[in-house]
Amino acid sequence: MLRAIVIMSIFPPGMFCRYFDITVSCLSPRLWSSIDESEKLFLCTSLHNAFVIGMCWGIGNTLVRRRLDPAMRNPPDTFVQRNWKDVSCGALAIGTSSLIKSIWVHYNPTDMVEEILANMFHTLSGNTTIATWLSSICAFVFGSETDRVSYNHYIYESMRVGISWGITSLFIRRGLNPDVRNGGRFIGKYWRDALYGTMAMACCVFVKLAARMLLEKIVFSLSNRVEPSLGDEL
Repeated sequence: MLRAIVIMSIFPPGMFCRYFDITVSCLSPRLWSSIDESEKLFLCTSLHNAFVIGMCWGIGNTLVRRRLDPAMRNPPDTFVQRNWKDVSCGALAIGTSSLIKSIWVHYNPTDMVEEILANMFHTLSGNTTIATWLSSICAFVFGSETDRVSYNHYIYESMRVGISWGITSLFIRRGLNPDVRNGGRFIGKYWRDALYGTMAMACCVFVKLAARMLLEKIVFSLSNRVEPSLGDEL
């Protein structure tokens, strides 16, 4: 909700792209003029989306999670001093994750990656119980005609978001924070948190896609029921 408010009324993409174009043109006019207009638009929109997502995450994390949680809020006089580094690094990590996802989608041959993942999944799972269980869930959510190939996109999308979040969370949110970096030992301390966070984020994206598909199926079925009844009344 905060992201929509920021994009619509406070910081629209057109304003960001205009100022970004002016700034880069002044700093490196020859390089910027050699880039295609489509690439310029992609770069501007991706950076704007990353900036807005990082800023909204930082505001929400500060005002909701940390401010409302008594364990994190107390003592109130040191609230900002204790949390500003983690929130800043976390906002930078979330924004960088969004930028990585945009670049991944824009430049990566998605069909080829999905095909590789599908072959790996088929080879590893075979006819195991997990594969049968996953196929049954996907058939229920995405339709009875769904097979393993057709829901590869949803698995790929979930993995892409989860991996992007995990890498940036470990190396930016933890690695750039001087309070938890502790030399180079932050990897050994927080790799489990990044791993389980990656799995949680991937499951969250998959559930989000599944819920969207279920809602669309429910709305479609209800609309089909309402239309014949209206025809009978007429």
